[in-house]
Amino acid sequence: MNFQLPANLQVELLAYDPTLKQLARTTKAKNKSAKPKAPLGQPYGFVPGDAIKASLVQDAIDLINAEPVERRWHEFKRITGFGPDAKSSTAGILYHYESCWYAAWLPPKGKEQDYVYGFAFAYKDNKTSKDMIPYELKRIQDTISYTRQI
Repeated sequence: MNFQLPANLQVELLAYDPTLKQLARTTKAKNKSAKPKAPLGQPYGFVPGDAIKASLVQDAIDLINAEPVERRWHEFKRITGFGPDAKSSTAGILYHYESCWYAAWLPPKGKEQDYVYGFAFAYKDNKTSKDMIPYELKRIQDTISYTRQI
């Protein structure tokens, strides 16, 4: 005959039973090795808030972090008009490719005279990521005074 205590009573008796204590330690250790929430990184502030809302960019980053390789991109749309006359156009794109985040966007309304498009990239500050970014981006980074690394 096999007798088993209720779960809440087992938890209370853990401190008194050495075999249960050892079992609890091994099961807790397994739970700590969970998958990281953002394995690709969390770049922030590299897309201007007036072009695309920061909350939308953060939502896209969270979605991309959870996607498989072939779906690590997000397109931002602008809706103009109402009801059946509504039209959408691409306002920007965000994607992750080989340890680097890329973003491109069109200027917001009223700033079309300031620039044609915006472009930014971000990567982790480690040797592997630096080796994987394209040569052209390294060259651009050397000529631009302001770059941000995640």
